[in-house]
Amino acid sequence: MLKLRNLLFLCLTLLSATAFTVDKSKKLPEVSGRTLSDNEVFIPKDLAGKYAVLGFAFTQKGELQLETWIDPMFKAFGPESMLPSPLFIIPMVGTSYHTIVKNKLKKSLDKGYYPYILFLNDGENEMEKAIGQVNESLAYILLVSPRGEILHIVSGPYDAKKIEAIADKIE
Repeated sequence: MLKLRNLLFLCLTLLSATAFTVDKSKKLPEVSGRTLSDNEVFIPKDLAGKYAVLGFAFTQKGELQLETWIDPMFKAFGPESMLPSPLFIIPMVGTSYHTIVKNKLKKSLDKGYYPYILFLNDGENEMEKAIGQVNESLAYILLVSPRGEILHIVSGPYDAKKIEAIADKIE
């Protein structure tokens, strides 16, 4: 009985931290926010015409996973990469916690990342619905088409195969 329970737990864990392709008719909601460098961003309007990569965290545990993605995402999709794409890391912490999280990030991140850390002014619930079934303890990385459609979602901590799957869809 114990072995069966362990096997079931392992299967559920693997399923919750894998990649999945979504219905291409699923579009990003229209939201706005401010980056850590205090620039206004409108999604999906400011992403129009390009593939974009968006990273989300809903809880502190998800935030820890999202941190494992930051450097690899910038190497793969940042302005100096082979596949430069609009790129944003979006802590989904609710507006009441923005100041706390911003201060924490400013102490721990290089200033070069500030333009890519986005805090939403509104639309967090709509964004969560667009992502779909959310396990709030996981980080989520979305690939968005030039038309604002969510093409691919991966979840969990960074894994080279997951980022390769995103890059393959852009190429």
